[in-house]
Amino acid sequence: MQPLCGAGFDAGTNAARIADRDAHRHSEERRLGHCRAGDSALKSAPAGADTVWAQPAASAVGPGEDEIAQLAELLNRAAAVTLLCGSGCATAATPQRHDDVVALADALAAPVVHALRRKEHLEWDNPFDVGMTGLIGCSSGYHAMLSCDTLVMLGTDFPYRHFYPARARAVQMDRRPEALGRRTRLDRALVGDVRSTIKALLPRLSGAKDRRFLDAAKRHYAAARAGLDDLAIPRPGDKRIHPQ
Repeated sequence: MQPLCGAGFDAGTNAARIADRDAHRHSEERRLGHCRAGDSALKSAPAGADTVWAQPAASAVGPGEDEIAQLAELLNRAAAVTLLCGSGCATAATPQRHDDVVALADALAAPVVHALRRKEHLEWDNPFDVGMTGLIGCSSGYHAMLSCDTLVMLGTDFPYRHFYPARARAVQMDRRPEALGRRTRLDRALVGDVRSTIKALLPRLSGAKDRRFLDAAKRHYAAARAGLDDLAIPRPGDKRIHPQ
């Protein structure tokens, strides 16, 4: 826990500086944070204090050209690629940039499996989506990962190790180095934000992929969704309140 008072600072001034510093850090890391103000929360603001905050511009972090070339070579050789997409895809999958993730899936003929935290960014208008995996996922997402020969993890720290494929090659892209290799063994690890890495990678992909693995995953998803949709339809004569 960061102390709020130190030599030469009154509590209000030091609290304001710590809050400003932490706001910049959490903005860059794109995550929520909090600052424990203790008794400083009840003190008057220091003289001259204001609420102006200089929000940092979003930075782009990407791997080197040699790393991109090696990754492209690995993916061009792969026969059955699956994308596992997490919260790091938020900047790549906004309405204006949604096509970057879809374009990568198209170039690799890869089904897209998403974690819960990025369902709202990746599921809509995505012909390659095959649902979630994990404890509240569906069978199609689970099997798309289990059956692939190459798993590409995009900005995800998906924690459930039993849902990762045991024999597939694994590639992970994340702007946070500490996340790389935390959940499964990796064949390639790249430090970079998802959008910058995809932009650099796409021109190097051959695009000539057999799409049978993708088509099978999409059929599985259609069947799984049909079963889930059927559960959401009330049965005639059943007077119980339906949870959906």
